[in-house]
Amino acid sequence: MSELQGAPSINKLRARLAADATNEPLRLQVAQTLLQSGDAKAAREVGLVLVQSSADALWEQAHVLLGQAAEQLGLHDEARACWETLLALDVDHVTARAQLARLSKHSPPSTPPRTTSYKAEATLLSPEGVVAARYEIIAELGRGATGTVFLARDTHLGLQVALKVLHPFLGVAARSEMRERFFREARLAAALRHPGVVAVYDLDEHTRSLSLEYLPLGTLRERMNAAGRLDAGELRATVERLLLTLAHVHGSGLIHGDIKPRNILLRAPGDPVLGDFGVARLCDSNDNASGGGTPLYFAPEQLRGAGSSIATDVFAVGALVWELVVGRAMRSHADLTSGRFEAPTLPDGAVADLGATGAALARFVASTTATAPAARPASAQAALALL
Repeated sequence: MSELQGAPSINKLRARLAADATNEPLRLQVAQTLLQSGDAKAAREVGLVLVQSSADALWEQAHVLLGQAAEQLGLHDEARACWETLLALDVDHVTARAQLARLSKHSPPSTPPRTTSYKAEATLLSPEGVVAARYEIIAELGRGATGTVFLARDTHLGLQVALKVLHPFLGVAARSEMRERFFREARLAAALRHPGVVAVYDLDEHTRSLSLEYLPLGTLRERMNAAGRLDAGELRATVERLLLTLAHVHGSGLIHGDIKPRNILLRAPGDPVLGDFGVARLCDSNDNASGGGTPLYFAPEQLRGAGSSIATDVFAVGALVWELVVGRAMRSHADLTSGRFEAPTLPDGAVADLGATGAALARFVASTTATAPAARPASAQAALALL
C-alpha cells in the first residue's frame, strides 16, 4: 500500500526532472526517492550523471547513493569502488568506512586487493603509461585526499622517489579547478627549498603525477603508531623543528592548511619534514574558503566557515602537540558534529610524565589552541619562543 501511495510522488518528481534535466539537486532527490522505494536500478541510472558534478556535496551524496544502489543490485565491486573513492577524498568518511568494512567482511572483492598488484594499479591511475615513460613502480605507499603515492624508481635520475598520482576523479572536466589548484600549489611548494619541506623533483600535468623526495622512515603517524607516546626529547625536537619549518613556509608567503601526523614525514626520529601542500594557499590570497584540510585539526573559526590562515596553522600545530603528549587525537568527530569546537586542556597525568618538557608543552598547547585567533602566537616563530 505504501508503494502505491509513494508512486505518484515519484512520478511527479521524474516529470519535473524531465522538464529540468540539469537540476542536480532535483536529480539527487529523484534518485534517493527511487532508492528508498526499492528501485535500485532506476536510482542508479538517474544518479549516475552526478558523479561529474562540480558541487562537492552533491558529488559526495551521489557516491553514497550509487554505492548503496550497487550493493542492493549485487554489484559488490562497483559498490566497493564508490566507498573507496569517498575514502580517498576523506579517510574518515563514516558511511564509506562502515560500508566498506561490512562489504569486505561479507563479500570479498572479485579482483585482487590493490596493494597486491602495484604495477597494474599504477597503470590504471596514470594515463598514457607514466610507468613505461619514466618511472618503475615498486610499491604503494599510501592514499590521501588527492592521490595515491607510490615508491618508484626514476629511471632518468637513477634514484628512488615518492610518485604521487592524482585520483582518477580529479581528471574529469568538472574537477579541473581542483586539479589546476593542486599543480599551482605544487609549484609554490617546489620553490620553498628548505630541509624541513619535502623536495619536489618534477611534475607532469599530462599524466597528473608529481615526483617527490622519498623518505623511507614514513610519516609521523606511523612513528606514533609504532612507538606509542614519544619520549620528551624526541617530542620536543619534533615540535621545535616543525615550527622552524613552518616559520620558513609562512615567511615565503604560503599557508600550509593541513598540518597533521600523516602529512609530516621523518628523516630521523625528531627530524620532521612537512609534506602535502595540496591545499596550501598564498598568505595574501583573497580567497577566504577553507579549501580542504582535516577538520579534526581545524581551528574553531575554520569549523564555523573561516578560511585557513597563519593562525589556523599555529592552532593545528597545537592540536598535533596535544595528540603527541596524550597519545590520542585532541577531538573526536562526535565533538565536531555536536559543536564542541574548543580545545580541551591537556590531562595532568600526561603532562607530568614528561617532566619539565611537559610543563612547557602544556603552556604551548594552551596558547596555540586558544579559541580566539588573536589570543594565539602571531607566528610560528612566536610559538617557538614559548618553548
